[in-house]
Amino acid sequence: MIPVLPPSPSPSPSPSQPTFSSASTRHLPHPPRRLLPLVALALVLLALGALTGTLPPPTPLVLTPLGPPPAFAWHAAAPPTGLAPTAPPSCTSSGRSVVGESVVVHAGERICGTLAVYGASATVEGHVSGDVIITGGNLAISGTVDGTVTDIGGTVDLRPGAHVGGDVRLLGGALHRAPGASVAGSAQQTSDLGSFIPLHWWGLPGGYRFPWGSLAFWALAGIFLAAFFPRQLTLVRRVAHRGLGVSFVAGVAAWIVGAILALVLFVTCLGIPVALVLVAALWVASVVGTVALGLLLGERLLGGAPRDNRAGIGAAVLGVTLITFAETIPCLGALITLFVASAGLGAVLLAILSARAGRYRSASYIS
Repeated sequence: MIPVLPPSPSPSPSPSQPTFSSASTRHLPHPPRRLLPLVALALVLLALGALTGTLPPPTPLVLTPLGPPPAFAWHAAAPPTGLAPTAPPSCTSSGRSVVGESVVVHAGERICGTLAVYGASATVEGHVSGDVIITGGNLAISGTVDGTVTDIGGTVDLRPGAHVGGDVRLLGGALHRAPGASVAGSAQQTSDLGSFIPLHWWGLPGGYRFPWGSLAFWALAGIFLAAFFPRQLTLVRRVAHRGLGVSFVAGVAAWIVGAILALVLFVTCLGIPVALVLVAALWVASVVGTVALGLLLGERLLGGAPRDNRAGIGAAVLGVTLITFAETIPCLGALITLFVASAGLGAVLLAILSARAGRYRSASYIS
């Protein structure tokens, strides 16, 4: 006969082992669930920006409108190596773009592309098949340049035997031309910055164009944020209302710090994905802040805070529509865009810090 043993009692927790009650586990955070709305918001805004043309295309940053974006001196283009050269065998390099370091194109050297030097001088004794762009430095040519020579804030010295196939353009500098130098085009020496930079850079387009794409983007962004994120949008609007100047200063600081971090990450190559995420995050935050400022403007025009969600959507759409039209004003539109984008970004950052500080105080009080 097999004896039946009584069931063993369940082990009781020792005093050294902590016990968790349902009340304590109820306050555990759920990061994935909280991040899902933010990820969805970023994807929707990026998609709307790409469809309406408001989101800038993924092109490299251009520091001046006169040439390709510069790279740091230690990333300057070098003679191609390997089995698949990018330049013809007779070319020393396919192009060169340098910041803060003087460049010398020696005799017998040929650059099959554009030579761009920023913040330093250059000497061309060989052959440049493209354009030569110098910003903040002097240029001396005794060789051949097939394209256009542009110098901003420096002196151009065309020595005997120099040949320029295009024009010579100077801004705020001097031109010295030896008897044996030849210029196929024209030599333009001016102090008018408008002749170098297109008018639309100053907010002066040749003809007025109705901002269909911008209106569609901001209307959709206002509807989406006011409908699905009314509490967050109201918090940002409240921060902007309490201190618009502080929000603007914080936004300008965020743009500057973000640009420096993005540039450093781009230079390191490995940090390019992080830089793209940083730029996208700043853009999304600026969009949210702009819609919040539009909500604030719409509430002022409609006579008070909205009583329901539909009224909030209407106020936000009205505000961003007026902001969009104000940004098309010649000369003043660029300043309005800068102020709204910076103040909106700063309001979002201050709202995030305020929300985090409130959660920390509440958590400390509970514990």
